Amino acid sequence: MLRNKYQLLEATKSVSGDGTWKTRGHTSRIGVCSVIGDVTGKVIDVAVLSSYCKGCEKWRGPKSGHSHEEWKLKHQPHSVKNHIGSSSKMEVDGMKEVFQRSVPQRNAKYFKFIGDGDTKTFPGLQGTVPYSIKKS
Repeated sequence: MLRNKYQLLEATKSVSGDGTWKTRGHTSRIGVCSVIGDVTGKVIDVAVLSSYCKGCEKWRGPKSGHSHEEWKLKHQPHSVKNHIGSSSKMEVDGMKEVFQRSVPQRNAKYFKFIGDGDTKTFPGLQGTVPYSIKKS
């Protein structure tokens, strides 16, 4: 199907979204959120969140001062830490990221959200998505 960049993809109207960030009773520093098309069953988009970076941990110098600022400027573009907050907030933040980029990057609007009943995710999406969505 050919389409120009200004046409919205109509095939994806309902999506199932969920995230995972805990393993066997322990909170994780890494979380993954995915959005799956309800008709195709295929993954449309994912967001990987991390509250930890091994490179940041390896810094042995002082946590302030000129040398730290120089190191931080060099390391920051390579840091994998992209989440600040609790691991339970990762699903909300990951879904926000996926829904906010749906139009500019995927050329699609996800009008219906099929969730697992997590009470925080859908309300978190409602105020940040640039279009109207409903929970299914």
